[in-house]
Amino acid sequence: MIQFFVPGTPAPGGSKRLKGHFQRRTAAGKIARIPLIVDDCARNASWRQTVQVFAAQAYKGPPLTAPLAISATFVLTRPRGHYGTGKNAHIVKASAPKYPTTKPDATKLFRSTEDALTGIIWRDDAQIVAQTVKKEYGDTPGVKLLITVMADAA
Repeated sequence: MIQFFVPGTPAPGGSKRLKGHFQRRTAAGKIARIPLIVDDCARNASWRQTVQVFAAQAYKGPPLTAPLAISATFVLTRPRGHYGTGKNAHIVKASAPKYPTTKPDATKLFRSTEDALTGIIWRDDAQIVAQTVKKEYGDTPGVKLLITVMADAA
């Protein structure tokens, strides 16, 4: 079992956008116009680096090759509007939602995190055969990760 916390503001992954095109000659000598597709989230690269640093501290062995189960709990900070004002500025309003139901969605947060762990914790993210992903509010933003080798993977 590998368990660790990655502090920081989680960034989503998986969304792509067209940045432009570039030209290249084909084997037949014709000019082909090739699309250039990039990650849509600017913070994605720094989040992945942070995940990789904490993963390397938590796990020192070679990348796992067995089937894996992973639990990821993304901790997000509450918006200022969830708190009272004045002397109640530290108290969450009764009308504030209990769970973060706004963007980014949990699936995209998980996607960027699992991609960052490839080559450090596991050889390929296709090894993940069970996953639990949650979003919750908390004081310290980041992600709590629990990775388990499946018991019958002998």
